[in-house]
Amino acid sequence: MNYDELSKIQTSIYLAAGRKTQNLLDGDYASVYKGRSMEFDDLREYVVGDNIRDIDWKSSSRTGRILVRRNIAQKKHNILFIVDSGKKMRADTSTGEAKADVAVTALGVLGFIVNRHGDDFTCLMGTERSISYNYFRTGKNHLQNMLIETEREILKDSHSNLNQLLGFTNNHIRRNKIIVIITDIDGMTSIDEDILKELSAMNDILLVNVDDAYLFGDEVFDLDGGVYEPEIISREKHLRDAEKAARQKTLEKAEEVLRRYKITSVTVRSEDEIVDKVMELLEKHKYEIIR
Repeated sequence: MNYDELSKIQTSIYLAAGRKTQNLLDGDYASVYKGRSMEFDDLREYVVGDNIRDIDWKSSSRTGRILVRRNIAQKKHNILFIVDSGKKMRADTSTGEAKADVAVTALGVLGFIVNRHGDDFTCLMGTERSISYNYFRTGKNHLQNMLIETEREILKDSHSNLNQLLGFTNNHIRRNKIIVIITDIDGMTSIDEDILKELSAMNDILLVNVDDAYLFGDEVFDLDGGVYEPEIISREKHLRDAEKAARQKTLEKAEEVLRRYKITSVTVRSEDEIVDKVMELLEKHKYEIIR
């Protein structure tokens, strides 16, 4: 992950925003989350999607730039990214792409958006020895370093226990925050509901599910066993259909638990669809908190 990658992410976001809506990725981003305060805090330059009623015309005429009034609740969020790592993230998605690449790119897109808004953010993940966690801050260099570290850890045989990470968050990171979990279906189904209940009471939670490859097809490799699956199994249609049905049922059950605590989620299968899926995630969450 380097500045060229960040530039590619930025370009992808602008292209997607042009196709769908500038609101979500610019001025309306602040309204996606809870806690809308009417208390005035400061001014910032207008971006596409801001409500024209928020424009401060006197200040704009003095500075020669269009400025909008920003309320305290709109000013800054604390974003905590929790990223699953370890051997399972070295597998592929159902489209044949590396789960690690999809996870890191999803983190990059979300990180770019929150950094552009001026939010403080950090990443929490399991490492070979313990837990990696840094201070909340903002800035392009911070985002770059976060992505590099995440990419490095996600490709190691790191100790990754999603419940341990959520428990650490609940016990040690007291500030109100927006939690974005990047995991897979195994992580989704392993989450302790009691921890989820406690975290969701004080924080917004969003989840990105990185899709898994199926156990059928050509040259299917079993990471745990370290061997290729026998073709008599990997190409068996009845087993393939049974696995699809079982996974869909598992996913629906996991999503039902998330909805119980107003946690929005999306499933991502490839890097090409990440920007659209991130926009879908924010739109779904915005709908969830206003209904």
